[in-house]
Amino acid sequence: MPVMNSGADSWAISVAELTAPCLRLDVDVAAGLPEVPPGPQRSAWILVRFHSEPVGKLTLRVPSSGLTSLDIQVEIDRQLGARVRERASACGTRWPSPRPDLPLPCSRTPPYLESRTLLLDHAPRITVVVCSRDRASALRRCLASLTRQAYPRYSVLVVDSASRSSATREVVCEFEDDPLSIRYVREPRPGLSRARNLGLRLCTDDYLAWIDDDEVADPAWLAELARALMSGPRVAAASGLMVPAQLSTWAEVRFEQYGGHSKHRGFDPVTFDPVQGMRQSPFYPLPAFATGGNVAIRCDVLRELGGLDESLGAGTFTLGGADTRLFTEILCSGRSIVYQPSALTHHFHRQTIQALRRLMYAYGSGLSAYYASMLTTNPSRIVPLLRLVPDVLSDAFGRSSRRSGDLPMRFPPSLRWANRLGLLSGPPRYLAARLLERGSTPSMHFDLTAPRELP
Repeated sequence: MPVMNSGADSWAISVAELTAPCLRLDVDVAAGLPEVPPGPQRSAWILVRFHSEPVGKLTLRVPSSGLTSLDIQVEIDRQLGARVRERASACGTRWPSPRPDLPLPCSRTPPYLESRTLLLDHAPRITVVVCSRDRASALRRCLASLTRQAYPRYSVLVVDSASRSSATREVVCEFEDDPLSIRYVREPRPGLSRARNLGLRLCTDDYLAWIDDDEVADPAWLAELARALMSGPRVAAASGLMVPAQLSTWAEVRFEQYGGHSKHRGFDPVTFDPVQGMRQSPFYPLPAFATGGNVAIRCDVLRELGGLDESLGAGTFTLGGADTRLFTEILCSGRSIVYQPSALTHHFHRQTIQALRRLMYAYGSGLSAYYASMLTTNPSRIVPLLRLVPDVLSDAFGRSSRRSGDLPMRFPPSLRWANRLGLLSGPPRYLAARLLERGSTPSMHFDLTAPRELP
C-alpha cells in the first residue's frame, strides 16, 4: 500500500507553476530516492526512472524545509504508481518501499535491460553526426557524452558549419586519443541543412543519428534508438525524448512551460505508420513526429528523398522547418517513424528572454516556411493543406490551442507574439532563401581523416 505523505496533501504542481531557479533532478526508484535539501529553488522538475528506464516526470513545489525521500516516493506513487509497480513486479520486488532511500532488492533482471542486451548483440553500425558553429564549450560537453555511449558499433562525425574560428576543430582534436572514432569535416557555407547533407554524403553506415551540440546524450541513447529502428520493417526513423538539462533561469523555465522539445509527447512509445493508419495528418506535425536534435534515420531513405531542403533550417533565412519537412516526406513515402522516449537527451535551453524570443520567432518562421516549401515543390498538396487551415488558425491564435493553450497567465506576451510574427514571415523568407540558394556554390568535400591530419 502507498505510504501517506506526512508533510502535505500533495507537493505536485503543474508545469505552468514552475518558478526560477527550478531544481532539475534525475531519480532512479530502483537505486533509492534522494532528499531535496533546503535551497533557493522553490520548484523541481524531476525525471523518474526505473533501472535507468525513463517512466515519467514530476513537477513539484519545494517547501523551505526541502523534501524527504518519503515525500518524493509518495508523489511518484500518486502520479506514476501503476507504471513503477508494473516494473517492480517484473523484476521480483515490491513498491512503494518502506525505505525509499535504499535500493530496491530485485531478484530478476528488468525486462527493459534484458531486451536491450539482446538487441546490442545485433546492433547496426550508426554514424552520429554533430553539426556545430562557434559553440566550442557546448560541443565539448556533447562529445564527452558521446564517448560514454553503451553501444558497440558507432562513430562520430563533427561537421563544422562555417565556424568563424578554428575552435570547433580544436575541440575535436582534444578527443584524438579517445578510443571512439571522432572525425572532423568543414562545410564552408552556413546552414544546418547543408551541414547535415554533407554528413549524409560522407556517411558509410546504414544509419546516421543527429544530435545538436547543445545536448548531452544519455548513455543508452544510441541503444534505445536502435531498439526503435529494429522494431519493424518499415521503420525509417526513430526519435527520442529531449528533457531539460537545467532550469536555472526564467527563460529556461518559460521554454519548458511552452512545451520544450517534446510538446504533448509523453513516456510511451508511439509509431506513426501511414500503412496501418495515422493518428494525425502527416502534413500537421503537432505534436511533432520527431525532433531533429534526437533522431536516427536510414541513410538509404534519406538519400532517396534527396536529403534536407537547404533553403530550410537554422542558419538560413527561414530559420527552421527542414526536419519537419523531412519527417513529412518519410511518412508520405509509406515508411514509419517511431517515437522512443527511452532514447533520452538532455537539452540546454536558451538562458535569456531575448534569446528565447528569437527562438520562438524562428519556430514560427520555420513552421510556415515548411508549408511554403511543400507548396513550392509539390503544388498538388494544396488540397490536403487547405483542409488543415482551421486547425492551423486555431492552434496559432486560439486560447485553447495545442500550441499555447496550457500556458500560464503570466507567460510573456512578447514570446507569443514573436512566434506569431514568425509564422507570418515564413513564406516570404522561404522564397528569399530559394533565390539565394540558386546563386550559391556547391559544397566543398573533405577527406575524412583524423583531425590532426587535415591541412
